[in-house]
Amino acid sequence: MLWIKWVDSVRLRHESVWAYKKRDHDPCDWKKLLMVRPILYEFFRVEPGNGRDVFFWNDPWILVGSAWNWLTPNERSYLQIEANAKLSEVVSISMSRLRSQSSLWEKIRPRAAKVEWASEPECFFCDQHENRNHLFFECRFSGQIWKLMLQKMGCYTYVKSWEEEAIWCMQSLKGKRFRQRVKQLVFTTVVYDIWQQTNRCHGENLRPAEVVYHQVVAIIQGRVDTWRNVPKSKENWQFCLGWGFNHRILRS
Repeated sequence: MLWIKWVDSVRLRHESVWAYKKRDHDPCDWKKLLMVRPILYEFFRVEPGNGRDVFFWNDPWILVGSAWNWLTPNERSYLQIEANAKLSEVVSISMSRLRSQSSLWEKIRPRAAKVEWASEPECFFCDQHENRNHLFFECRFSGQIWKLMLQKMGCYTYVKSWEEEAIWCMQSLKGKRFRQRVKQLVFTTVVYDIWQQTNRCHGENLRPAEVVYHQVVAIIQGRVDTWRNVPKSKENWQFCLGWGFNHRILRS
């Protein structure tokens, strides 16, 4: 325990271990530990607890990993949450009511983005009672978007409940292969964009699900086009063509 406190204070300087950048003067043993972070990250999830020891941005405390990895710089800037903010500083957590990360996901309401209509019980998309399971993806609107994305990924199946879809993603989309990384990005982008639609649409006309779907595809294309050194293979080339990704992301 004393060693952990020393590492947090001296080595990490109270930063998240996942965000720590190697320094030239770091000891060799410490650098070796840092080198295995990508491997550990695949299997590591943080229990939120009371949120006081969990970094909101970089710790993998949600089903899809870290909040930092699935938000664009503009989206991160919009939330105005400090880089080293703790989860408890951003999200109000009542541990007597929360029993899982899925429950915490339902409770996420950044204080900086709280507005008067945030607690309205009706779904803006279809006027049905709104909760997490309805929004993801029992609602006809969000369900249609997710169905289109599943088809885009080559998955011709019916839309399941939030728990089933989340479990499917965790089990089926593991790994660092190009196709897997894109599919992970698809899931997190769809979830975030649907949640954001509930914020954007108040006071605005609802855009058709097909329009939102194409907007999400464009977001994914923009993000993937910033990637580099993707292994060059026939499979990845065809995958890029199917999604409209720039072929320059492939390793030459």
